[in-house]
Amino acid sequence: MPSAPRAHPELVGSPRAVWCGVLHLHLLAAPLAGNLEVDSRHPRILARLRYNAHVVAAVILTAGASSRMGRDKGLLPVPGDGTFLSRLALSLLEGGCAEVVAVVGAAEQAFRSAVERERLPVRLVRNPDPSRGQLSSLHEALADLAPRTPRAIVMAPVDLPLVAPATVRAVIAAWARSGAPVVRPSRSGRHGHPVLFDARVLVELRAADLSVGARAVVRAHASESLDVEVDDPGAFEDIDTPDDYRRVFGIGFSAP
Repeated sequence: MPSAPRAHPELVGSPRAVWCGVLHLHLLAAPLAGNLEVDSRHPRILARLRYNAHVVAAVILTAGASSRMGRDKGLLPVPGDGTFLSRLALSLLEGGCAEVVAVVGAAEQAFRSAVERERLPVRLVRNPDPSRGQLSSLHEALADLAPRTPRAIVMAPVDLPLVAPATVRAVIAAWARSGAPVVRPSRSGRHGHPVLFDARVLVELRAADLSVGARAVVRAHASESLDVEVDDPGAFEDIDTPDDYRRVFGIGFSAP
């Protein structure tokens, strides 16, 4: 019989993340809060609380070859709002994630230059062989995060850069209330991103077959998992080809 979901009482009812213009404070559970860390490098995140134990970490998967797009999707521009990587990373942080790890592949140096140029609070981890599939990138991220023992991870492919911070907040809040092992946004029966995995299933993700991916873990916990209904087209809008890009943004993009 599957174990009963475990709620996280230290998070339930805790103050929401505060967003006031350029000031963004993560104000989650007081017992987990540590020193105030001022981050003046990025205009959208000037201050945040530094946790003694990270609560929720975000992982962005952007190591793929982007063969159908023709260039690295993470570096594509979101018209008027940075790149796919920066838009998604800032939404995850504004939505309540304590840190963001982005897994990159062969274009590591280009991503490092972009992160430095945009002053993004993102840590880059390289997947030496992304051809093994998306789960191999998640494994690289989990290895990087292991010393900081997150209570949960929120996983998002860079193909969906328009996810709203409110969706991230809704997913995290549902996990905090329920302790569900897997939480996903949904709309009319369709599942979207990001997907949250509780810490207790991370060992299963590490052991999962690379050829099957994280789906095996999601299926194994289907009866315990939680879907969160959201009204956010960005959680379901996969931008994978130049035609997708044109359809979503109304314009094409220039060659690199």
